[in-house]
Amino acid sequence: MNKERAMELITGIDPALVAEADLPMPAKRRFTKTARTVLIAACLCLALAGTAAAGNLFPFAGFRRMEPVQHLYIPYTTDKYHNGYTLWLDYDKIPLDGLSPELLELAQEHPAKTVKLPIFGLTQLKLKTGLDLPDVPTHELLRLWGFHAWLAANLEGQPSAIDYIQRYNGVGEYSALSLEMRVMLQTEASPSEDPWITVLFPEQYTVEIEEYVTGNGLPVALFTCHIPETEPEAAWKGATYYRTNFLLDGVNYSVDASCYSDPDLALTVLKEFLENFVPS
Repeated sequence: MNKERAMELITGIDPALVAEADLPMPAKRRFTKTARTVLIAACLCLALAGTAAAGNLFPFAGFRRMEPVQHLYIPYTTDKYHNGYTLWLDYDKIPLDGLSPELLELAQEHPAKTVKLPIFGLTQLKLKTGLDLPDVPTHELLRLWGFHAWLAANLEGQPSAIDYIQRYNGVGEYSALSLEMRVMLQTEASPSEDPWITVLFPEQYTVEIEEYVTGNGLPVALFTCHIPETEPEAAWKGATYYRTNFLLDGVNYSVDASCYSDPDLALTVLKEFLENFVPS
C-alpha cells in the first residue's frame, strides 16, 4: 500500500493497519494545560497537546477515553499539520478460526503488510469473517458508489485487522451529497493490546465534537467540521461536513457525510442513516 493511501486511512483506520504500514502516529499520553511534548525526527515533527479536562472525558460516546491531538505533522499530505482526537475503545477481536481460508492464505503470503481485499459488499465481509454484522442502512437519497477493503497481517503472517469502506453518492438533484461508511475490525492476532483510533482534521478547520444519541439508543461521537472557503476541500465538501464514530456489538464504525450545496441535508441524512444501526 502506498503512503498516500495509508495517510488517507489514518483518520479512522484500525491502529494495527497504520502500524504495519510503517506510518507515524501520535503516542498515547496524558497532558496538562501547560505540558507539551515535541518529537522531532528527520521527516517527522509530532506535538500533542491538550487540557487535562478534555483528556479525561470518560466515557464518551461509548469510548473508554478521549484525548485531544494537536499539531500532528503529516509530511505526505497537502496540509502539514492536523488536529483531532484519540479515542480508546474496546474491540471484540475476531477469532482466527472464524476467518475464511482465503483471508488466512492472503495474510500468510503478505506478512507485516497491508493488501487490498477482493470484497464487494457487506455480505461478503460477513461470510469471510464469520461475523453477524448488522445490515447496512439504506436511504432514499443515496445510491451505492463503491466498495474498498484492506487486510493487514502481523509479522507471523496472521490476519490482524480489516478495514472496509462503502461509499454513497446522492441521487437526482442531490448529486452533491456524499456519504462514506467504514467498518474497522481487529482479530485476536492483532498486536494492539489497548486499541485506539485517531480522528484527524487539517489544522485550519474548526471542529466541534459532541455526544449524540440516536433515536434507537446508539451513542456516537459527532464531529462538525467547518472548512475555510480558501481550502481546496471546500470546493466539493462545502463549508461544513460531518463525521461520526461509534461502537456497535464490539465493532468500530465511522460514517462521514457532506453536501456542498446543503450541509444541513448532509446532517439530516447522516442521522437518518444512523437510525437504522440497531444495537443488539
